Amino acid sequence: GPHGWGARVKIISGTYTGDGTSGRYITGVGWQPDFVYVKSNAAGGLGWYKFSSMQGRQAAIRNTDGAQDTNQIENLMPDGFIVSSDMNTNLIVYYYLAIRADPRDCKVFTYIGDGNDARAFTGVGFQPGFVLIAHDEPGTAIKSKMKFATQAGDTATELPATADTSNWIQSL
Repeated sequence: GPHGWGARVKIISGTYTGDGTSGRYITGVGWQPDFVYVKSNAAGGLGWYKFSSMQGRQAAIRNTDGAQDTNQIENLMPDGFIVSSDMNTNLIVYYYLAIRADPRDCKVFTYIGDGNDARAFTGVGFQPGFVLIAHDEPGTAIKSKMKFATQAGDTATELPATADTSNWIQSL
C-alpha cells in the first residue's frame, strides 16, 4: 500500500498485465499521481515516466535516446493513470511506480531553460534529498538527469544510468 514520509507523500508500486487496448485506465492507486513510471518485463522493454507538469499526453522515455512521445502514458487520473496500446501489449506484465507529491516534502514543477550555468531554484520550501529533471519537448533527444543528496559536488547521473558527470544538477 501507500507509504512515504509521514503519510504526506504517497508512493505505491504495482503491476498490470497488458490486454492490447488503447486508452486503458490503470486504477487502484487510490489518488491522482504527480509522477508515474511504467516498465514492461519484456526483453528490451523501455521504461516511460510522466510528471503532472508535462503537457497533454507527453511522457519521457528512460532509454539511450531520451526521446519523448505522446503515445505511452497518456494521462494521470484521480485513481491512477491511462496508458496507450504501446504500454499495454497483450499478455505482457508491466510494473509501475506512482508518487503523489505533498508540497511540504515533494514538489513537481516546470521551468523554462535560459541557458545560464549554475541557475538556482528558490521557493522549494525544503532541502531536497533527490531531484529528477526531464526535458519536456517532444522529439528531442535530451536525456533525463537525477541527483541524490549523497552525490558530491556538482555531479549528477543521467538516465539511463551512465557514469556521473559534472555540470548538470550542481547542488541540492
